[in-house]
Amino acid sequence: SKQVLLFKVVGEDLRTLTGYVAMSLVSKTLPKYRKGEAPTAVRKLNVKGTKPGLVGEPSIRLLEAGGVVDIVWKVEGPTDLAALCSIIPESQWGRHVVVTTACGAGEKPRWISQFLCRAKAVYVVGDRDEAGVRGADMWCEEVIACGGRVKRIDLPYEIEPKSGKDLRDFLLDGSEPWGRLLSLADRSPWL
Repeated sequence: SKQVLLFKVVGEDLRTLTGYVAMSLVSKTLPKYRKGEAPTAVRKLNVKGTKPGLVGEPSIRLLEAGGVVDIVWKVEGPTDLAALCSIIPESQWGRHVVVTTACGAGEKPRWISQFLCRAKAVYVVGDRDEAGVRGADMWCEEVIACGGRVKRIDLPYEIEPKSGKDLRDFLLDGSEPWGRLLSLADRSPWL
């Protein structure tokens, strides 16, 4: 048996649960089974039947309250969400919140962009691979189209075709990760 952490996926009405995203608590991967095929290793697994939606329920509730959140960090995946949530200083929690989506960098329901614009600003951090860069660009365009203020936070790594470095890598790559991330964000231009 595998020990997993389950993240709820919230739908457009902000009440309906549209599924779960799982990640292993003890290893980097989970087995993904397909009928008639050998299992493959994946970093995250959408539980069967999961539909697109928003992940990060505490952040969702704060955004829903309105007028509380200064910065919403839209990151790529639950591992980046968990890593960033773990370093936000207690004095900043609520002012800075973190969300991701259930179905990867390319997921783009307009309702999510509109919802993120409840914060004073949106910071988009994609993985440093081709899909992550395309996804970050798309999210920035979506937020702008909804009238929001947005920054794309480019991590200081080369862009790889696949499996590029991500926010977790950046946070583990040196001391004072929160300060280094805020410094990177401060240097990033408004779009």
